[in-house]
Amino acid sequence: MADWTERAGTDRVPRLYHVGNNRHHEYVFLQALRHPGVVLLHDYVLHHLTVELTLARGDVEGYAKVLEEEWGELGRRIAEQREAGLFTEYQQFLMPLNGRLVRNSQGVIVHSDWAKRHLSVSNDVPLVCVPHHFSPPPEEVVREGVDGAREYFGMDPNKLIFLCAGHVTPPKRVEHVIRALGEIRDQIPPFELWIVGEASDPLAVERAIQAAGIQDRTTMTGFVEMSAFQYAFMAADVVMNLRYPTAGESSGTLTRALGMGCCCVVYDYASFGDLPSDVAVKLPLEHDNASRLAEALLRVAADDHIRESYARRAAEYARRQCNIVKCVAHQSDFVLEVADLQQDLGAVG
Repeated sequence: MADWTERAGTDRVPRLYHVGNNRHHEYVFLQALRHPGVVLLHDYVLHHLTVELTLARGDVEGYAKVLEEEWGELGRRIAEQREAGLFTEYQQFLMPLNGRLVRNSQGVIVHSDWAKRHLSVSNDVPLVCVPHHFSPPPEEVVREGVDGAREYFGMDPNKLIFLCAGHVTPPKRVEHVIRALGEIRDQIPPFELWIVGEASDPLAVERAIQAAGIQDRTTMTGFVEMSAFQYAFMAADVVMNLRYPTAGESSGTLTRALGMGCCCVVYDYASFGDLPSDVAVKLPLEHDNASRLAEALLRVAADDHIRESYARRAAEYARRQCNIVKCVAHQSDFVLEVADLQQDLGAVG
């Protein structure tokens, strides 16, 4: 780190760009193209960002050019078909459109082995996996503990708390969780489902809750501040973090839940499949029904020891793999390695 401090801000150290798959990353994305440096890809897929920069602004030809650059004539035909109305949202997850940025970078950082395996990087572009970091919760949250966290929300201290946290969008599969809990609501101990975060379509979620018959056991908070978000994980017995389809992201919400010692349930799919099987409850991907999810929730709800075992190993994993100081040092060392490589290439050139 001392070497980084001495060299940062000089021409010898490349810029570090954090790029995600949404319009809020436009400035960083464009800067990374204009002034190549090291890119930290928060999402393997950048198709949605590409749409925001082109189609969302009426630039049909710009979108077609990006697809053609990545996929050749097939890409242009797909763009033309989309313009004609032949399109599904899922298509964007199948065509990551990250090549332009990656090819223009001096080095690339990803958060998962899955992304590292799937990313197409030429031999002269260094690539490294640095896990998503875990930031410990504030001391007051730790001090309040489970009882204080539940009191903060008004949760029943004697019931199982299932938690879905974060921005509620269709890929988060919250309606899938609701159906699963509806199937087993009379077979498990008394519980509450808490959906903490803003929902993109709250009416759809509410309809699912009513259809499952768990409206008296479910609370939707809407958007909450970070302090409340932290309390939610402290209060939870089981955290649901299902994603399908995925943009290849490594969930900060999941990392937070693991680090705070939560029993987490994920799909054994994409970056989430990188987790060891004893760290989280990993399920085969289900698209049409919730039977396996219901079975898993029935098992963890019925056995305190199972939940406690997953929770303990989750916290140990996060401390070992996702320590924020360790992750920052790893990123810093990589940036300096890229700087040295660029200097060597410049000397050769």
